[in-house]
Order: sequence, then C-alpha cells, then structure tokens
Amino acid sequence: MALWILVCMIVVPAIGGFYLSRGKAKTLARLEAKLTADIRNRLTSIAREVGGSVSEGAVLDTARGKMSLVASKAPESYVVDLAKFVGKTDLSGAVTVVRREDASKVIATRNLRVLEPKDPMMAEHYHVLVSDVEEGQRWATAKLAEKLRALETGVRARCRVQVAGGTATVFVFRNLAKAEELKAFYDGAVGVIDALDGSSRPTS
Repeated sequence: MALWILVCMIVVPAIGGFYLSRGKAKTLARLEAKLTADIRNRLTSIAREVGGSVSEGAVLDTARGKMSLVASKAPESYVVDLAKFVGKTDLSGAVTVVRREDASKVIATRNLRVLEPKDPMMAEHYHVLVSDVEEGQRWATAKLAEKLRALETGVRARCRVQVAGGTATVFVFRNLAKAEELKAFYDGAVGVIDALDGSSRPTS
C-alpha cells in the first residue's frame, strides 16, 4: 500500500506537469500565430503605398529596405513595442545615435568614441558614438538632426540609429498600429538614411 502511494505521488505530478507544459506550449503557439497575423495586417496596410510586399515572416520588403514590427518582451508579453527599419547606406564605419535622454543606455567602446557634434541642433538633442570622428563631424549635421526630429514627431517616440557594415538600422520603441503611424515611421527612417548618405559623401 505504501509503495502504491509512493508511486502515485511520483507519477501523478509528472503526468500533470506534462499536460500542463503541453497546454502552455499550445497557448504560446496560438499567441505567436495571432501576433504574426496582426503584424502582417499592419504592414499590409501600407505595403502598396510604399511599393513593397509582406513576406510570410511578416516583414515588409521594399526597394529601400525592410521594415518589421516586434514584440520584444515575448513570451512574457505579446504587445508589439518595437518598429525596425533596415536599409543600405553609403556611410562607412560604425555609428550609434540616440537621444540625449537615452545616453546612459549606450556605452562607448574601444571601437566607438563619443562625438561632440559641431552642429548645435545635433549636440543639443542627440548622443553620438562613432568609429571615425572626422567622418562623424561630416554627417552629424543640422540636416540629419531635422530628419531625426521629423521621424520622432511623426511617431511620437524617441528613435535610435545604428550603422555597421554598410547597413543602417532605425529603431523606434513604440506600439505602432495605425497606417499613418507606420507610414510616418517608414518615411522618417528612409529620410534619416538619405541624410546619412548625403552628408557622408565628400564634397569636391
């Protein structure tokens, strides 16, 4: 009898744990599928307007780059809290640009040094890290600051820009759901990359 009780104490919880984990896995799979469908619908709302198409992985592919929406805290939270645009740039070297308020979130490394922009608008609002200080002064201009501010105004959130290996990534940490917000982010990100490219080209 004691042996039977011992077996029940071991086996029953194990069976319960198996079905509990199985049920949790199914729930997570449903939430992920729902999230992917939601993101695809959001991106589809502007796909035609920007001349792009949405892939099965819920990424908007355009001639200028790729735009995606992410729930960065999944599986704890399936709220979309990050918009990302990735595009090619003529800018060489490595770059990180964040708002002054977010400077503590970015640490200078041996390969990235803090740049003090000569342009007062860039210096006032943005914290800049670069691998090439001379090149950084060339593109950290009022034009770039204006494009960054236009992007942030359009989506009502602070942005972050990273450049590495000829690829620029523009981030906004906000749940963008409306078509006009998504379009504002797309246009703003493209404008930022254009400003980086234009300012990085040496003048003859």
